[in-house]
Amino acid sequence: MPIFQPMINFCKSHGPIVRIAANKVAVNSVRDIQEIYKGHTYRKSDWYKGFTFGGLHNNFSTDDPKFHAFVNKWSAPPFRKENLIKGEPAARRILNQFTHRVRSSGPILETVGLFRLLALDMYVGWEQLFWAATFDRLKRDIDKFMMDKQLVNYLPGFVYWILTLLPIKPLRDIFESGPRFLKYAAALYSDAGSEEETDDQLNILSNLKNFVDPKTGESPPENLVISQAAAFLFAVTGADTTTVSLVYIIWEISRSPTVYATLRKALEETIPDSAVIPGAQELKDIPYLAAVIKEGLRVWAPGQSLLERVVPAVGAVHEGYFLPGGTVIAAQSWSAHRRQATFPDPDVFRPERWLKETNGKQEVAEDADMAATYYPFGTPSHFWLAHRDPHRTVYGYGRMNYGHYGCPAVRNRNRKLASRGPYGTHQ
Repeated sequence: MPIFQPMINFCKSHGPIVRIAANKVAVNSVRDIQEIYKGHTYRKSDWYKGFTFGGLHNNFSTDDPKFHAFVNKWSAPPFRKENLIKGEPAARRILNQFTHRVRSSGPILETVGLFRLLALDMYVGWEQLFWAATFDRLKRDIDKFMMDKQLVNYLPGFVYWILTLLPIKPLRDIFESGPRFLKYAAALYSDAGSEEETDDQLNILSNLKNFVDPKTGESPPENLVISQAAAFLFAVTGADTTTVSLVYIIWEISRSPTVYATLRKALEETIPDSAVIPGAQELKDIPYLAAVIKEGLRVWAPGQSLLERVVPAVGAVHEGYFLPGGTVIAAQSWSAHRRQATFPDPDVFRPERWLKETNGKQEVAEDADMAATYYPFGTPSHFWLAHRDPHRTVYGYGRMNYGHYGCPAVRNRNRKLASRGPYGTHQ
């Protein structure tokens, strides 16, 4: 049973608001999700404050709207559509490497590790890391960093402080993982390209390093950029989110001959040459591909944690209950994506639910409730970083692999694989 299935059961038996701790409630209604995540009235809980680097907040850890806006002013532009499109030449090089790896592999491919490397390259543009051992070191550090955050968030302060003083190597390794991330980010910042580079060579860190405010002519402080770069590095290195998305979407396609056939037909009609890695414009013309990705991210949302916020000091009423100021309130995508009223037959993988036909032409569409409760990577208004690159990565992989080879699980009718799933048996 998935870890958040009990939450769905609680909501079914007790209603759309459930008390899960002394000062914490979970909600699952469209209205509540819209209310707590639509702006900054409900601030982030203290849980986020541990995710600082070098003692400096970033746009993930801060609960200050002004600081958040300040950081986004110079950290968001690299992720805008026009800048992502500039990176298409680099993305094609990375996908060509990936294609070569897939073609040279045997009949069985270890997709989890391979997709993790692909996702990291797509985010950061480190083409050399596709084959290097650097990622393994980073991955080990992100695991230790997360252990540190669990300790600092859930242990009494004095207990955590005592642990930081103990000369025990495994503990020291955990507590020093954050500073190591900062060192990685500083090295990346130092090596990041200059303005003289061509567009296809620029990566996220180059954009951060070279940002100049068009109104003031000022650049952000170097130490703050490095701290934000560490946050990005933390996000992409530990972000098995993209990896999980890729693995499960491929798995769903593999076990559904109908979805596979429909997707392949749509790809071949739009991009007849299977050797071509498509760009953003070509991919926009394949609504069924977009629907497959959205449905995969709905059913198997990679970011399923409770997204904690704090009720304002004046208190608030949710589902008829008054919650005093300071109460932690949260929702999470596994339950939100399985609201029967919003997504009929929610456990069924059905890309068509995201499509509608207008004047004989198919297009992606969603009603207001679907839009409000669809947040596979984070809150509906704040998952821009994780939202864009996975779609681009899946798009490119989908065209390369399914447009050229066909899906092994479907082609070989390997139903045992399809019924077990990429991470074990699913009931």
